[in-house]
Amino acid sequence: MNPELGESSQEDSREEETGLFLSMPQIAAIFSPLIGGMILAISGFNTLFLVSAVLIGVSFLPFLLSREHYEGMTLNTREYLKQYRIKDFATFFLKGYNSIGVKMVWPAYLAVVIGGSINIGGAGSIMAIGSAITSILIGKIAVQSNRKKIISTGMMVAATSYILMSIVTTPLTAFAVSLMNGIGYTAGNVPIYSKSVNHAEQEDLIEYFAVREFSMGLGRTTAVLAAIMAFTIFEGDMRFLATFSTIALSVIGTGYIGSKM
Repeated sequence: MNPELGESSQEDSREEETGLFLSMPQIAAIFSPLIGGMILAISGFNTLFLVSAVLIGVSFLPFLLSREHYEGMTLNTREYLKQYRIKDFATFFLKGYNSIGVKMVWPAYLAVVIGGSINIGGAGSIMAIGSAITSILIGKIAVQSNRKKIISTGMMVAATSYILMSIVTTPLTAFAVSLMNGIGYTAGNVPIYSKSVNHAEQEDLIEYFAVREFSMGLGRTTAVLAAIMAFTIFEGDMRFLATFSTIALSVIGTGYIGSKM
């Protein structure tokens, strides 16, 4: 999907097209966490996993009707890595690191502290609403002149939301912090992603995004190991506070380095 956007989008309207592109999965994600929570509450994990597996399989069917792109991957891997933009790689590594926050740590915190699959799903839906709306709005207003300001502001809001995640105790505050995170992180992410598409188009679409996925995967792995270490060293609420704090720092780093891409 990433090379497809790079090939199909226009440079003079890339921010707007990027915002629309990133909003599509978030619109679907508005309903999925809440529906997933309802399935879990009514039927249990077996049904939830079965429904998820079927949806994952169905999601690949549209690719059978799409064109195949063979351009790219023409360079020696070692040579390409040598010339890969170090700021881009670092930004993607940090993005992978902090993605574990909403994918693993935040749901785990909600399950342990607040409880209730509906509450967990509702928090995810609220976050997706903020992300979807913000993607479209930022795509319309983001330009080169205000890019750094949007990234810095958005990532600072997101970093603050991760610290707040470690102290919420009620479903209402969890929903508010989830909305704050969805708005802040997406605001910073849209111009960063748009810039990465520009760089990919200038270099090699498939190779660029292949390295991007590698660096993000490396960041996710590092975050999981850091979380395990934090839960091993600390006890009680300090486990979550330490984990969310490192994620918040990685978000700030994403904004700082990402604004210089």
